[in-house]
Amino acid sequence: MSSNKNYPSKMIVVASYKDDISFLDNDILSNIPRTVYEKGKGDELRERIINDEKLKMSDFAEREGNTVHLPNIGQDGQVFLFHIVENYDNLADYNIFIAGDALNDRRHRSQNPEYYYKKIANIELANKPYVNIVETTGNYPLRGDHYSAFNSRIAQKWNELFGEKCPTKFEPAIDSTFMASRDAILSHPKSFYEKALSWIDERCYRDDHWKMEWNGEVVSVLAPAKKNVVKFPHKSPKHFEFPACGFLEHSYQRMFDPNFSDCVILK
Repeated sequence: MSSNKNYPSKMIVVASYKDDISFLDNDILSNIPRTVYEKGKGDELRERIINDEKLKMSDFAEREGNTVHLPNIGQDGQVFLFHIVENYDNLADYNIFIAGDALNDRRHRSQNPEYYYKKIANIELANKPYVNIVETTGNYPLRGDHYSAFNSRIAQKWNELFGEKCPTKFEPAIDSTFMASRDAILSHPKSFYEKALSWIDERCYRDDHWKMEWNGEVVSVLAPAKKNVVKFPHKSPKHFEFPACGFLEHSYQRMFDPNFSDCVILK
């Protein structure tokens, strides 16, 4: 890909909620431009935007150097789509999207952090429009009876977003840490991302958009498990993880990878 002087060559985009992002100062990454979207100060703003239908995320975005403070709505998927929509006409050649301190999650990574840092630093050598940086794959449908509602919702939303039937079974890249080239992102119109972004809005709980009953409680269709109260203490205990972000985690590869069909097991 030839770089255009009007665009940065690389941009690291980090979604953070009070995460340790000191890895950005590592010698391998320190010279790469970055934008950190921090939601750690956005709990109060979250309540304001939920309670006022006229307010938008962009109404509260405050830039402080390389950091943009946002209301605490959604998770990393909201950040990635927000960045794409806000910068659609000025994207970097190589856009590296990172979920918090995911590169340093040694328990779930097969390589040490420096391996991923170097991979990012040399991402252009891959000569690909999409790269699964952490090399983690998941599965659809998710296993377990309590995921049946989420699996059904993924199929519904997949058709609505991509205009095609959701594969019956596939193993996509997950963990929301990947590279998408500018050309790969621009393969969809801005309205495509605006549509997906509109789903990541906790106000939709008013309309039961992603809710289900589980053991007598109204919970997210993605992960109705007590462990998520600990994992996401800044979220409502009844809405453990915003499921639209879970849907997106399973669909980034379809968005950006021309070889997505390689991970499809059953059409």
